[in-house]
Order: sequence, then structure tokens, then C-alpha cells
Amino acid sequence: MLDAPRLLAELRKQPAKVAELFNAADPAQEGALSRADLAKLITAGLGLRASKREVETVLDMAEGGGGGGSGGGVVALEDLMLLLSSAAPLEAADARSASPPLDARSQAGRSIAGDGKSVAGRSERPSETPTRATGAGGVRRAKADPKELAEKQRAEVEAEAERLALCGYAAAQLEVHAAALDALKQAEAEQAELTRTRTRTRTRTLALTPTLTPTLTQP
Repeated sequence: MLDAPRLLAELRKQPAKVAELFNAADPAQEGALSRADLAKLITAGLGLRASKREVETVLDMAEGGGGGGSGGGVVALEDLMLLLSSAAPLEAADARSASPPLDARSQAGRSIAGDGKSVAGRSERPSETPTRATGAGGVRRAKADPKELAEKQRAEVEAEAERLALCGYAAAQLEVHAAALDALKQAEAEQAELTRTRTRTRTRTLALTPTLTPTLTQP
């Protein structure tokens, strides 16, 4: 069984597959699924084994935490893809979601000096504090397009496959050249041995010639 951090890590390994199953479960193309449907997609669709509590932890992060979602019991594909493309640890999002929110009256009653953070001599309200999902001044950053993320993931996979194919081709060529070199060395060794044999035969023949010549010329 996977715990929440490992479950999130497994989802981040296959964003393209997650987006494909999400769109298949969203025939109306509304761009959002209920938590129950998304939990079924994670466990049944992707075959990831995790307890309901661990799945809910990841959904909490996608709905209103690390994914920057607006909540409401549904998870948008855009928020889910943003979560999967981020490297933010799950523990940090859990700590933020565990902090009880302040009600409107308590927020209005607290002074900026006591509630804000001092940055270079000025106070900054919590709502304006830059976060991963927002920039300076609390302005929400543009979210990544899930199709672009899927295309990027596919391009990286294709590039890696091409690199491996080139490595395999280079290794095969090296083996061919090594075999040819071995054959050449063997042929050279055989030729050298043949030359030595001929030389020894010629030397032996020349050594026997003076002995045989007088015998052949006697009357």
C-alpha cells in the first residue's frame, strides 16, 4: 500500500496517462471531476494501491492546497496537472491545510501590523503574501496547460527513446568492428605461420641439396 507522498510521486511519473483517464471520465469536457470519481480513477484506472485516507490526502492537495484549486468537492484537471507538474512536497501542503482558517470577523479585527509580515519596513497582508500559486501582490499566476504538459512529457520520452536507440546502434557497430578486427588478426596470424612454414621448408631443401648433387652426377 502506498502512503500519500509515494502515491503523489507515482502520479507525477505519469501525468499524460492521468490526463487521458481524466478526460475519458469527463465526457462532457467540463474540466472537473468529483472527488469520488477521481479517487476511482487513481485506484482502479491507474492500478495504484493506497488507502482511502492516503487518496483523500492527495485530493485535498489538488482541490485546495498544492494544486491551488478552489475546492467545492470537485477537482479541476488544470489544478491536478499543476499539482503533478510541481515539485512541492506533500508534507508542506498538509501543514498548510491542517491550520484552521480564520473567520471573516477575526481577520477584519486584526491589525495589519500584528497580522502581516514585515518586508523591508512595510507590512504585507497574508492575502498578498506571494505563494507558489500566486505572485507578488496576491495575483494568481497562469496555470500550466495540461495538454502542453502531456506534450512535453511525450517529447521527453521520445528524446530518451531516440538516445537509447542511438546507444544501441553504436554498441552493435562496435561489436561488428571488433569481430572484423579479430578476423583480420586471425588471418594475419595464419599468413605469418604459413610464411614461416615455407621458409623452414626452403631452408631444409637447400641444406640437403649439396649432399644429393654428387650422387646424382656419378657415372
